[in-house]
Amino acid sequence: QAWWKKFVVERPECHGLESSVILSPKVWQASGHVQNFVDPLVECEGCEKRFRADKLVEEKGFNGEAMSLDELSTVLEETKNEPCPCGKMKSCSWGKPKQFNLLLNTNIGPVESDASRSYLRPETAQGAYINFRNVFSTMRQPLPFGI
Repeated sequence: QAWWKKFVVERPECHGLESSVILSPKVWQASGHVQNFVDPLVECEGCEKRFRADKLVEEKGFNGEAMSLDELSTVLEETKNEPCPCGKMKSCSWGKPKQFNLLLNTNIGPVESDASRSYLRPETAQGAYINFRNVFSTMRQPLPFGI
């Protein structure tokens, strides 16, 4: 509460905004989060821990972000006799890399379907972005101002 008072209440150019925790999928599609907020993960079948496949191959000198899942799998297959990054296994038995979407999805309503899918807000700032015009027109504050 002290932070809120000092940085929002006591500053006339700042406005507090409480935005929704669950947002429409259209917001996340428009911002590119649905398509691009993904990481390639791979699981060591020995220790059952998951690692970012792109980061593992970057340690070997490859550009992991530019590689397909098949290319990542090929490079990881070549490193299976090396110690596992977990530090417990002498070698890794890698599964197939899979794209892992970092958005937490949920369904609105009683039936799970693509039409009812929504996402929990991964970025606190997203609510300020989608509500900017509303704050700008109702608060009658000249630019620049803080939300």
